[in-house]
Amino acid sequence: MKKILIVALSALVILNSSCLKDKGFDNQEYGIKDPGAQYPGVGFDLLDGTSIVKDLSVSGVISATQSLDSSELAISLLAENSAVSDYTATIAVDSKIITDYNTANPSQPRMTVMTASQFNISTLNIVIPAGSNKGFIRISIPNATLLDKNKIYGIGLKIVSATNGLTVSSNMSKCIAKVIVKNIYDGVYFLDFKNYHPTRNAEEKGDTVTVELRTSSANSVKIFWPEADGYANPSILDDALTSFPNQEPNYTIDNTVMPYAVTVDNVAAAAATLYEMDPDFTSYFDPATKKMYVKWGYYYNDPVNPKRTWTQTFTYLRPRK
Repeated sequence: MKKILIVALSALVILNSSCLKDKGFDNQEYGIKDPGAQYPGVGFDLLDGTSIVKDLSVSGVISATQSLDSSELAISLLAENSAVSDYTATIAVDSKIITDYNTANPSQPRMTVMTASQFNISTLNIVIPAGSNKGFIRISIPNATLLDKNKIYGIGLKIVSATNGLTVSSNMSKCIAKVIVKNIYDGVYFLDFKNYHPTRNAEEKGDTVTVELRTSSANSVKIFWPEADGYANPSILDDALTSFPNQEPNYTIDNTVMPYAVTVDNVAAAAATLYEMDPDFTSYFDPATKKMYVKWGYYYNDPVNPKRTWTQTFTYLRPRK
């Protein structure tokens, strides 16, 4: 079975924008004061001076032995016009940027500092060529399968110097490249479901919710329900939207033959029930529409306990951040 993973790279804290002609820049709230009256400056791009996460495009997919070049991160010339000659900004990796961010943002998921062996930067000398106002940083991940899929990684970057009289903007000189390992099924989904329970939902009622399918291996995803703030399976029980404890469905997609067959397992640490796929329903993932149709449950052949079932349709909405 072909194992496919994606390394998603985001620019955290600094957002990539095409120019600095925005209100915050004009009002000199950040960047270089009065750029027309002094040497131009350089900095990581900001949008309206806010600290936000920006997802950058992903260049492809990887197997267990391939490497993947990341999207490009930009350094901008903070000036009214494009560069009249080549300018060079020198960057450095600084893990303290990650630790400082973790300390300043305790409510956010903690970032793990990437070690030097886990990534490569093509060059630390970033050229902004004449006629342009951007220079690009290219980061590659030699082997994403060595990264922990349950962690959020960070690479702290800072601009340490610039040539030709350029000023390094003190409040635009740092950036964090956020790296998450994702497979191609990972994302935010709209879930339309119904479930059957012999005493608590005999009418097989259902509902619609938004969930995340999070990478659990190269070809499987685990359902995360934001409303429950955890790995949980939405269900209707006693006319209420809730979930069973110790049930954490994990969906494995076999992408070797069309249609992509799906199997569901309970991977909760204290799991007491083992799932079975409904024998009269074709559970599959459609790569063209990014929709997944599954029906599963337990006690299908139990002589004492009536079966419990879930019928689910997942529709892809957007990438998960």
